[in-house]
Amino acid sequence: MKTALVNRTTFRVPRRVLLHDVRAAAAAIRRERPSLHLPGEITIVVVPDRESARLNREFRGRSKPTNVLSFNYGSGGEIVIAPAVVRREARAEGQPPSRRFRHMVVHGILHLAGCHHETSRQAGQRFRRMERELLTELGIL
Repeated sequence: MKTALVNRTTFRVPRRVLLHDVRAAAAAIRRERPSLHLPGEITIVVVPDRESARLNREFRGRSKPTNVLSFNYGSGGEIVIAPAVVRREARAEGQPPSRRFRHMVVHGILHLAGCHHETSRQAGQRFRRMERELLTELGIL
């Protein structure tokens, strides 16, 4: 799997760790859930709040920045992360920002695999269970 990271902010990103997480999470999904399909190329794009808010408004109809968005283009996919949002959430949850950032990578990977948590209560439970399993396997939880 080809992976890349594009940072459009001044936030210092743990590039090697995040790219490892993408590959490890993708491998675990392919092994544990072979019916799910991931794009062959995944790029993590780190954006400022303004860009996150614009994308969130355009694609989800919500006028505020969000922690993570995923875009699947078939053979390629993007996980768009807003580090300022992630830092605020980490602070509110009393966890290191790096852990929350890694969590968002896993969250984004699941969306790229076609898993969603907002479609129904049952889908949300299934999504959270898979997310917990991946986070545990990667040593993030």
